[in-house]
Amino acid sequence: MKTVRNIMIMVLMAVAAAGCTDKQKAESAVKDFLNENLAEKDFSIVSFGRLDSTRYINDDVIATLRKQASTDKAFNITTAYADRDNPKQLIYLPVKIKVYDRQESYTFYLTMDFKKVVCFK
Repeated sequence: MKTVRNIMIMVLMAVAAAGCTDKQKAESAVKDFLNENLAEKDFSIVSFGRLDSTRYINDDVIATLRKQASTDKAFNITTAYADRDNPKQLIYLPVKIKVYDRQESYTFYLTMDFKKVVCFK
């Protein structure tokens, strides 16, 4: 009986350790990206959309999105991006943020491990 209890405790501990969901990881990555790269530090996240994946973002699209983002005055000129970790697929997460009284909508494209931003629009 004691062995069963110990096994149950170990299983519960393993589940708790793996408790961070993919959406939580993606949200955390986007928050970190915004904190590091948003020119105005006084912002709030209004909402996160549905986490999904896409195969439509190739290297040319990434380069175009990064170039467009460099003209967005809300972000630092030297925005730091991650390299894609999968040549065929990216994760994306729509986000609404509020800066002062303006609400802006962005879509962030992340690496497949949900940890880094590759580009956004």
